[in-house]
Order: sequence, then C-alpha cells, then structure tokens
Amino acid sequence: MTDKEVDRLIKEMKAYTKELFKDKEKSKDFLVRAGIFTKKGNLTKPYKHLCIPQEQG
Repeated sequence: MTDKEVDRLIKEMKAYTKELFKDKEKSKDFLVRAGIFTKKGNLTKPYKHLCIPQEQG
C-alpha cells in the first residue's frame, strides 16, 4: 500500500468510528459481526474472561 492509500484508509476508519459512536444499534451490530458480542449482547467465549484493571475501565 502506498502512503496515500494508508492515509485514505485511516480517514475512512475514523469516519466509520464516529458513525458507530452515534448509533447504538450500528455499534452493537459491528461488535456482533466482529465476533465480540452475541446477538443477545453477551460477550462471546473468547472475550468472556478478560480481566481489565479498574484504572483502565
């Protein structure tokens, strides 16, 4: 990839991120398609037992 292509891709990803932050349903759908959440909104097996320290959460 060229630098221009990388820059364009980064801009597109930032725009998509902003779009997801605005719409709860779109963000949930994204997380389901990514395999992080189930359709019911629970974490999938690989993510269930991750421990995040309180300072970061």
